[in-house]
Amino acid sequence: IDHDTRSQDDLLSLRILVAEDNKVNQKVVCKMLSRLGHDTVVVQNGQEAVTAITENEGSEFDIVLMD
Repeated sequence: IDHDTRSQDDLLSLRILVAEDNKVNQKVVCKMLSRLGHDTVVVQNGQEAVTAITENEGSEFDIVLMD
């Protein structure tokens, strides 16, 4: 069995847009992603996520997480 032996420092750091309306969930997901070395931007809902993606052309996101 070949196990992935890369350290966290070797993993790609992503810019992640998180659409979440619950404040507790926002804190949890941001803390988890931060510990993995990712940058997060939080919005309250899907409409704000669409706005963040379309109106902020200088802010590119690698991935969007929505519930």
